[in-house]
Amino acid sequence: MKKIAITKAISKHRLNASVKLLTLAVTAMMVTPLSQADVAHGGVIRQVGDLEIYQAATAGQINLTMMLDTSGSMGISSLVIPKTNPYGSPGDIKSGEYSQRLCKTEIQDNVPQWQYSAVDNRANSPTRGKTSFHKSITINGTTVDYYLRGCGNPSIDADGNLIEPRDAEGELTGGFDRLSRLKDALITLIASDKINDNVSIGLGTFSAKATNRDGTTKVSNTEIPLVDGHSGVMLVPMGKLTPAHRLRLIQAIAEFQSIDAGTDQQGNVNVNYRPSNQSPIIPESLKKASSGTPTANAYAEVASYMMGTNTGILTSRPDRVQMLYDGETIMHKYDGSSSEGTTIYWVCVGLLRPAENDMTAKALGSTDENVYQCDNQYFDAQFLYLNNGTYYLNVSATNTNKVTPLGQGKSPRQYNHLYKPDGTKPTQEEVNQILNTPLTTTTVATDYKDPIAQRYTWELYKKLPVGWRLGGWMKVPYQSLDIEAVASKNWGNTEAGASSAVSYRTSPFALTVDRTTYSNSKTWGACPTGYEPIPG
Repeated sequence: MKKIAITKAISKHRLNASVKLLTLAVTAMMVTPLSQADVAHGGVIRQVGDLEIYQAATAGQINLTMMLDTSGSMGISSLVIPKTNPYGSPGDIKSGEYSQRLCKTEIQDNVPQWQYSAVDNRANSPTRGKTSFHKSITINGTTVDYYLRGCGNPSIDADGNLIEPRDAEGELTGGFDRLSRLKDALITLIASDKINDNVSIGLGTFSAKATNRDGTTKVSNTEIPLVDGHSGVMLVPMGKLTPAHRLRLIQAIAEFQSIDAGTDQQGNVNVNYRPSNQSPIIPESLKKASSGTPTANAYAEVASYMMGTNTGILTSRPDRVQMLYDGETIMHKYDGSSSEGTTIYWVCVGLLRPAENDMTAKALGSTDENVYQCDNQYFDAQFLYLNNGTYYLNVSATNTNKVTPLGQGKSPRQYNHLYKPDGTKPTQEEVNQILNTPLTTTTVATDYKDPIAQRYTWELYKKLPVGWRLGGWMKVPYQSLDIEAVASKNWGNTEAGASSAVSYRTSPFALTVDRTTYSNSKTWGACPTGYEPIPG
């Protein structure tokens, strides 16, 4: 749990006599088995753990509502993305050491996809030899199984404690993802005798699955259930910690799964989770780390619940959640640079507008065009020109007499969609300094899809600086948005002859969208710079 400042600023003498309930909204980021909070008492700051907070004021009635953070950053992302990530949610690995990753990748349709790598080596474990760690707990006569997943070399000792090794600098060499740590900590706590049976506890989560009119949680006309990215929901009503209620809480927590692009929570292969699978079968009941962290919405949900009301009711629910959009692209090509090839990462910072062609596309098993596309402006060899044995990207109107990789008589087209991090367009001189690649063959390409032409284009993609963008796609140094299985689709990139996988996001702003009034407010495009990462 993140440190919570708890100050005794309200004394019992200031409370109205009719107020008999102490209500605490317990936030969600419990990622260690025992957390600490700074507590001021008598002018002295001391460390107090979760158990003491839960055990406090046992003479009165305590109502606790726990909101679990089940956003995308709680899954495998936490073990892939660095701590300092200016493009999205931070992870748990050392910043600047992205090449020394804990997790593994599997090539799927020529695109690398992240997978858990920590293997359970316990002798009698049901998951021995798999990238999953089985645990179970018996309460009220019922055994609840749950699974933890991680990367590197973490383990579980004979007492069930999670072991996460660190190097001399205190950085993880093996760890469990945040969702696994959260599950294990809460299940262990609720099953213990450390909390008084008279304490009442309820359980919620954010983000929630958006329920449509027909009761499904599908996005647009798709067979993929996704969370809406902007709401919290109560999973277990508040109740005293009887054995039966403890069981209900633990079962609800255990339902959340750590999956990756190819394996289920038990470490078994599941082809439905591969982005290369264009017609996956995903059950409505699947609960996993997904989407964003609408903290304010979650607190509003729990506050209204504690007050016996709600945050509002949508009287006319849509048939489907309509707002799904391009989020991030992984682009990969075996270009001879190494046996692993080269991978380039892009984040979408500007969507197409209704007046523009090809605004939407089909994805995730949809039968109609359900995805709002990024402003796809990947250039190809038709925009390159040759000068003194070197190819450059043409952003000027004065290079019509130059030669492209397509041969004589093929004047280069002017590319008008290149932007620097400050939102301005670079001059031809600036472009020539960074986007250049030498002529390697005198063979003329038949068209821009010819491998000869694609090779020159790919070399310029590789040299594009981080923070620069092609239309709505900004180049980033690593996969920087939350990694979510079953929310991606593999596409080809004919401009550079590369393979790519696009991950999609649900809108955190609206359940429906009117295409006739769709505006920049739905994207970062409202900013003149499109998007500029925070320095440092």
